[in-house]
Amino acid sequence: QKLLKVASLLGYRFSEDMILNMAEEIFQLDDLNNGSTEMISKRFTLLLQSAVDEHFLERMNMKYQFSHDKLQFTFQCIIDQAEKERLHLVIGHKLLKQSNDASKHQAAVHLNLSGRYLTNGMVDRVKLAKTNLEASKYCEFRAAFRDSVSFLRAGLMLLTDSEEKWSVNFDLSFEMTESLARMEFIIGNFKACEIAIEEALRHAKSIQMKIGPMLLDIDLRLATNKPIDIVGRKIL
Repeated sequence: QKLLKVASLLGYRFSEDMILNMAEEIFQLDDLNNGSTEMISKRFTLLLQSAVDEHFLERMNMKYQFSHDKLQFTFQCIIDQAEKERLHLVIGHKLLKQSNDASKHQAAVHLNLSGRYLTNGMVDRVKLAKTNLEASKYCEFRAAFRDSVSFLRAGLMLLTDSEEKWSVNFDLSFEMTESLARMEFIIGNFKACEIAIEEALRHAKSIQMKIGPMLLDIDLRLATNKPIDIVGRKIL
């Protein structure tokens, strides 16, 4: 049951390598940590096979999936909230060590669900904000624009309470704000787009930095049948 709880957080479908690679970091359980890596791997193989035999999981090539999505949800629900946050934290950090974009995207998903992580100070919050920015770019590339917006909002929220948002972390904050404006426009959230444009223009340090938000503002005004007022924007 302990394995299935953690597996439920990995997703409806997960690879054997994924669950085995998480073993030592995630499972501080029973005597699993007392054996060698090879022994731990063998134990996990047996546990996974047992879950298949009991019809909790189904095996498809090198991947496993829950027999039903309600099973995954059930195992998620029986995890204590504090433990769930710890597991999301561990999974997220493990995924961050992998170099591919898909893993970093999943890392952001897990770390955003780790409440404890968000209280570890500004350094960690900035790191997570950067991870959210990378995840948003991954989603944009895959045309998952609403997901991209969610990651950008989460990243900016991490910086909101900091006095350093538009000083020490200016470049990060500006890139995320400008990207958010663009993504909000794409999905049709015009009011949110306008707010993000205004913030980007308010903090832009040069004419060059204002060009992107200004061009987007023109597109927004055309889309919403509003007059184009470049002079009123005081671009210079």
